[in-house]
Amino acid sequence: MAQQALSVLLEYVYDGVLDDARWPQLLSQLQTTLSADTACLMVDALGETPQPQLLYAGGCNASIDRYRQSLYAQDPFADLPDGTVVRIEEVVADADWRGSAFYRECVAPAGLHYFAGVDRRCEPYGRLRLRVGRSPSGGGFSSAQCQLLQELAGHLHRAFLLKLKLGLDQQQLQEHQRTLRRLSLGTLALNRQGEVMYASDIARDMLRAHAQLTLRGPRLHFRQRNAQGAFDQALATCLATRAPNTPGTVEFLRLEDSTEPLGLALRPAVDAADAIDSCAAGTASALSMPGVRCWVQLSRLRGAHPAEANADAATTDEAPALANALGLTPTEARLSLLLSRGLTLGRATEQLGMKLNTGRAHLRSIFVKLAVSSQSQLVSAVNRATAAL
Repeated sequence: MAQQALSVLLEYVYDGVLDDARWPQLLSQLQTTLSADTACLMVDALGETPQPQLLYAGGCNASIDRYRQSLYAQDPFADLPDGTVVRIEEVVADADWRGSAFYRECVAPAGLHYFAGVDRRCEPYGRLRLRVGRSPSGGGFSSAQCQLLQELAGHLHRAFLLKLKLGLDQQQLQEHQRTLRRLSLGTLALNRQGEVMYASDIARDMLRAHAQLTLRGPRLHFRQRNAQGAFDQALATCLATRAPNTPGTVEFLRLEDSTEPLGLALRPAVDAADAIDSCAAGTASALSMPGVRCWVQLSRLRGAHPAEANADAATTDEAPALANALGLTPTEARLSLLLSRGLTLGRATEQLGMKLNTGRAHLRSIFVKLAVSSQSQLVSAVNRATAAL
């Protein structure tokens, strides 16, 4: 019978991790289960004495308000041994209990007398205080009821820590998503005719959001005629410089928009293996496309020039996320981002304010950590990491 009652209570306990309304319902159920006249759960910060956060079921609202506002510090049934259920008669003699100001001002007006409670410390977050009470005619709580209360408190302790952890994780997730949005790189795969053979999900989202560039059928469409001409020329240059086993020339374009400029980096696909290796996301759909001749990388810009904008981004919000993902140092992550966006090693080291030889040393370290042997393979690794985060 006791286990069945506990099972019912535990449904409320663990539902309350995600649904705040379930813990007040838990207290109502606990009140019924123990034939109590009141049940309350208090949450307070360790080392502090201000008003606790108080959830309650039953009792006198006026008494509860007074307790919350001024009588909390006078409660003789506070600071109980961690994890042990205690009854009020085990803490204070009945005559002293009835004669206390706390009893007269808070307990008696609520029609209560007997209490059982348990505290659980949840370091470093705070402390849980679970209490149940009865009227003078209701009598004290039995050992079996105290045992149920103790088992319930253990589950509440775990659920409370999980609830706090999920809250912190949610905050971190939201910050991570904001960082990833700034880090977002969209990938397009083009054939020799300039037709889009593959577009990553991020690229499609960026194209839908941009007013000046859309995808019409298999081709990129620029609303501004001069932008279309510049792209066609950059694509022709990119394809003309394509040579076996070389990374080729990276062509940059900047497309203005009323909200956020968009950068386009065109890089030739060196060979079929590179085309497969360079696909940032949805690789399976690219494996059957041997005709890929050019990769177009879309990025959101904030600076005056694409290279400068990429450098600014790499040294602020983007590098930490990449460093965590690939196990790089912050400097190695910044250098990898700049190289992945088409800058030469000399230009990248200049942007980072380091000597060329220092940059070469960092690059060797990056190659070892990422198990790559060329800058084109490094670019592919960075693109995959940013898409998979």
